[in-house]
Amino acid sequence: MLILANNITLNFMIFANLSYIEKDPIFALKSEFERDSNPNKIDLGIGVITDNARKTYSFKSLQNIIIAKNDNYLPIEGDLVFKKNFEDFFLKFAEKENITSVQTVGGTHANFLAGKLFQKMGIKKIYFPNPTWSNHTGIFEEAGLEVATLDYYDFESKKLNKNFLKSIENIEDNSLLSLDACGHNPTGVDLNSSEINKLLEIAKKKNLIFFIDAAYVGLVNETIEQDLELVKRIYESGIIFALAFSFSKNMSLYGQRLGVLTLLNIKNDKDKIDSNLEKIIRVTISNTSRYASDLATLVLSDKILLEKWQQELKIIRNKLVEMRQQLVYKLNLHNITSFNEIANQKGLFSLLPQLNTENLKKNHAIYIPKNGRINISSIKTDNLDKIVEALSKNIL
Repeated sequence: MLILANNITLNFMIFANLSYIEKDPIFALKSEFERDSNPNKIDLGIGVITDNARKTYSFKSLQNIIIAKNDNYLPIEGDLVFKKNFEDFFLKFAEKENITSVQTVGGTHANFLAGKLFQKMGIKKIYFPNPTWSNHTGIFEEAGLEVATLDYYDFESKKLNKNFLKSIENIEDNSLLSLDACGHNPTGVDLNSSEINKLLEIAKKKNLIFFIDAAYVGLVNETIEQDLELVKRIYESGIIFALAFSFSKNMSLYGQRLGVLTLLNIKNDKDKIDSNLEKIIRVTISNTSRYASDLATLVLSDKILLEKWQQELKIIRNKLVEMRQQLVYKLNLHNITSFNEIANQKGLFSLLPQLNTENLKKNHAIYIPKNGRINISSIKTDNLDKIVEALSKNIL
């Protein structure tokens, strides 16, 4: 403590109760990548879809759209026209009086809003798959929930852990369980239809509630309807659940931040839920931004733009499948077969946990998070051989 003139006391211990928090591993790695002067560096970490020039992919269907300037506030719950278009297109199977949506600042904000709402509902714990998106734990702990995990991925077979569904039977009744809608981050392994059947059977028996994170809709299976199979099936079961939806990947709105949080099967409690969500939004961000929802509204409401957008998604999906197959093929040429299951996984990510990621970064300028999650979109025809050569020398 320092005593200054005029009896002013400056207490240097005011921040003593704060501890240093490690930086987010994905964005810390991105910063390292950007500081690297190697012209041949490759970033397989950050979850961004890139074009052949390794620039952030720009959807042609969103280019040249003229948005009328409007600087006024949106309603607290978001743009009403955008929300209607979102529900009409993505949730056409749901009765409108049985769902309610708010616009969010990306999928992360939708996750946090859901966490705060669950906390206000008296829910104390959420179960996530292990592994899960690295930000899930931090978001829901910050929202006031305890985070627990269930083993989801078999690191040996690179498939769904055969005991995952059984482990759900052993959690407490009335529990909150989270799953990805499709393209599970970080493994690329999703539940198939028969596994969804078993999941819903268990969920009904135990009166579970779901939180579904939908960050990759349009980028995983052959159709958007297939990407939303889990969402539709839960809705049809009558189970109450929350859906966090992101437009970052499927419209390349990373910087513009657009998402939606929807509560489903809540017919008798819609007004109560709306009022609580609006209160949380008001005291945290007050209002969401307008530009991104204006863009998405135009695409979703225009038949020509909508068709162009879906065709672009198809091209991206096909390229992801192609690069998965090429990666496995090239690894096989090096007599590496332990990652063959990558070709059967889906979406943007796969997990290669047996890698010396530090050596890959230091000696090959290839940036991969320590958990071994790779972004398939960053693998290109002209860097594939370099990636495979480096991987072949750095498998632990």
